[in-house]
Amino acid sequence: MLMKTMYFILFFVVFVYLVYIISVKLLCSPNIKKICKINELDLETGDLVLVSSYQYLTKYQNKASNFIRLFGRSGEWNHVALIVKINGEPYVYDTCPYYEYWIEYDITSNKHKHSGYIRLSKYVESFDGYLGIRKLKSKYITDRSVLVDITKHHNENMEFSSDTVNLFTCPKPHIKETNYKYNCCEAVASIYNDAGIDYDKFHKYMIFGPFVDPHCPLFDDVIHIEPGPKLNKNIAKYFKQSE
Repeated sequence: MLMKTMYFILFFVVFVYLVYIISVKLLCSPNIKKICKINELDLETGDLVLVSSYQYLTKYQNKASNFIRLFGRSGEWNHVALIVKINGEPYVYDTCPYYEYWIEYDITSNKHKHSGYIRLSKYVESFDGYLGIRKLKSKYITDRSVLVDITKHHNENMEFSSDTVNLFTCPKPHIKETNYKYNCCEAVASIYNDAGIDYDKFHKYMIFGPFVDPHCPLFDDVIHIEPGPKLNKNIAKYFKQSE
């Protein structure tokens, strides 16, 4: 009886592991419909940046990231950011603590180095993952320059939060209850909210939901940006197939 129980447990563990591997393969792989070069995109402040990162993550972080992708319904994406135009050039306003293996900010006033602006061209060239863009529909905002000022204030005050349990279990009646202690999803939602873009899914279960939902009314469909030279070789094959 004991042996049967042990075999059953072993079979169950192997089964769950295989389901996990297959799910990651099917749901977290690139879903490419359109690829554009940076200079082909008419980017504006407030456009959404979806990020799929690989080598910069440790093995532990990569597994945790895949877990969040699967159960947070974010698919191939594990990070979100914003486009901000500065002197006519597109920057990624990134809300991610700076580590040695990450991409150093070009501009930041954040004392914790938990957020800052990185030139989009530098982001793509330095990164072994890839980016997707979702255009913010213009009907939802009349003055995009407001977003520049909001991100500056946000940059000065933000502190990164990686409370994963909170991502899944704690609805927030209003995004400001986080008091500038955000994960990347909450950070972007807070900026949109301050700009007067009201959307009920910004205030509860902020784990990618509205940003990766293809039916979200705020954004156009995802356009993949042509990756840089450091793209992970295991991912590059998907982009070659789409050329």
